[in-house]
Amino acid sequence: MSIGGIMDFQWVAERQVYCGSHCTTQGVFQFVGETAVAMFTLAIALHTFTSIWIGRRLTYRPYFWITYSVCVWAYVLLFAFIAWATHKDEGPERGFFAPTPFWCWINYKYAKQRFGEYLWLWAAGVGNLIIYSALALLFCGCFTDVEQGDPNERREYRREGWLQLLNPLGYTILVLPISVVRWMYISRPNPPSLLDPNMGSLAAATLVFYSTFRLSGLINVLLVLFTRSGLLLVNSTGELYHGDPRREQEERQRDEHQRVEGQ
Repeated sequence: MSIGGIMDFQWVAERQVYCGSHCTTQGVFQFVGETAVAMFTLAIALHTFTSIWIGRRLTYRPYFWITYSVCVWAYVLLFAFIAWATHKDEGPERGFFAPTPFWCWINYKYAKQRFGEYLWLWAAGVGNLIIYSALALLFCGCFTDVEQGDPNERREYRREGWLQLLNPLGYTILVLPISVVRWMYISRPNPPSLLDPNMGSLAAATLVFYSTFRLSGLINVLLVLFTRSGLLLVNSTGELYHGDPRREQEERQRDEHQRVEGQ
């Protein structure tokens, strides 16, 4: 996705966007990057939720994650290649990747295929909102008893719950604006003209929102730095929070071990 953004420099230098090999390559990078990011974002959210909800770290299964990764990349690459190959001989007006109009993406004539890509973006956005909201409620004590223990520990536990909401918030802020402006273009019966003076504000909004959308990698890194302790349910001392099922299980095992030794 970032590579596709870097390729905009040619359009800026030439002050025009046109069909060709550069346009097709950028369209492929745009589609593959955006779709793959959405799929992996949703997978990470599901893995995080499952790990925390069942109260233990999931066993690393390389075959499962390798298979999932291969399936994601195979899907996006095959989709892009097959779609391009199917329409490559139909001329620039019917090519699968075409100016849209500020860079190259899926041709406006293929609205269903555009919707297919955005289906993954929206699924990741809605999925993140549901999953991390449930984790926030878990941290706040809606599903476990967190009223025991030190008050400072309870306050820190609830703080981690609110931090979980930063994950869907960050993804939504990145995806929603660019989705809106893109669909404002798609809803038009004909592709907009760059010479239309009425397109100025929409063009500016598109460029600004797409620039922020390309910051998704930086935003994800910042979210990890601010929420990693919450995701792992481990505080700065390396101890599990009170109310965490893993801590309760460890306490039961320790009590059972002491009972056996005392016999």
